[in-house]
Amino acid sequence: MFHITDDRTLYTDLDLVSEEEFFALHPEHRGLEGHDLMLKRLEDEAEQRVALESQRKELVNRRTATQADIKKRKNDLDNLTETLKKFIEVQLIMRNLY
Repeated sequence: MFHITDDRTLYTDLDLVSEEEFFALHPEHRGLEGHDLMLKRLEDEAEQRVALESQRKELVNRRTATQADIKKRKNDLDNLTETLKKFIEVQLIMRNLY
């Protein structure tokens, strides 16, 4: 007969917030124990991960938009530099003519 002496489960290796932190965030679950408490902690963890993933996607979108804006502004500055060079050349020519 096979007997498991280790009380470890799939869930014991998850990095969940401590029970104290969980109860501080969710005092309405203070009376829960064992399996019911673990289910609520896992639900909370899943909700936090969904929220964090949403924030991560938003930040990626903002970074992409910022990078595009920086590229556009850099191109604008490069074009401005060329325009200024041409303007200065024309001014030098005009100064030499008069």
